[in-house]
Amino acid sequence: MKLTDIRLLLVTFIAQVCLSLTPIADWCGPSVAYVQAKALLFSGVLLMIGLIVLVAFYKHTAAVVGNRVPKLQWAPLYNYFFIAKPLELLWRFATSPLRCLPDVLVVGEVRCGTTTLSEHLKSLPGVYGPFCPFVHPLDGKESFYFAGTYFGCVHPYLYRAVFPFKITKWFYEHVLGQPFLVMDACAQYLTSPIAPALMRKALGARDISIFVCLRDPVDQNRSWWQFEQASMAWFDSMGLSRSTTGGLEYMRMQYPPATLLDAHALSLSNNVCAWYNEAEQLSVKMASGAVSPWTKVPNKYLTWPNGQLSSFAHNGCFSRNLHRWFKW
Repeated sequence: MKLTDIRLLLVTFIAQVCLSLTPIADWCGPSVAYVQAKALLFSGVLLMIGLIVLVAFYKHTAAVVGNRVPKLQWAPLYNYFFIAKPLELLWRFATSPLRCLPDVLVVGEVRCGTTTLSEHLKSLPGVYGPFCPFVHPLDGKESFYFAGTYFGCVHPYLYRAVFPFKITKWFYEHVLGQPFLVMDACAQYLTSPIAPALMRKALGARDISIFVCLRDPVDQNRSWWQFEQASMAWFDSMGLSRSTTGGLEYMRMQYPPATLLDAHALSLSNNVCAWYNEAEQLSVKMASGAVSPWTKVPNKYLTWPNGQLSSFAHNGCFSRNLHRWFKW
């Protein structure tokens, strides 16, 4: 299992505490002991910050990705300790100005072969994927940035946080003479009402390649239903029990639907369609500056309006979804 940053820091902190209990000052002198104490303090502060970010990330993603009431329980927090990367997330946001933007986008749709395509692209010389906040099979494929996974922040400028440093790209291209293409293959983006306007704002006038994968919509929706059932079972295994007493009414309506037909009907409902329109209008205002781009996107619009199981009538409408992208 991959060692996440927060786990590595905890191991380092414990080792430093054990070392501090030894008579190091007698062996190496007070100056070494002073440095050791400073290092222990730094690790302790960093660990505390990491844990705070981890809890905040858990509460946000449990709600918008897992569609669960994010209670502070030991089991899910313990499991998040093994899959989340809170320190790298902070580091990447802090170093956003130093990072590049993508050259290639695979924008969807879900269950249409985007993973196969992205794996093929990454097998080519000089193609690199984005950061993913989870240790997950999709790590290195999808950033999930404009899906609102990063605390609901979708500021266009900070999109570059999920990509490599500019100097790394420059070094490969101008010193080593090797290609260095950066890609993001988030399959939710084509259907997303939020992504197109903000993506255009983030990329500006850059000339990039955008790939779209299509599939028979009936087969796509069947596959998406099966995928989401497995996803819900995965969150169950994390200790995030499904709410039976409510708590998500502010962000989910009639959720989760019991059957695929119920899910399709829900996605066609006036309320869900209204949320799709509202989310698109919000993104346009954020991209134009009419609304601050620092605005946190309401959870009801994430990762799609009313959740992943309310997307069935919106997935597979390829011409409509492509038109939303062509507008920008």
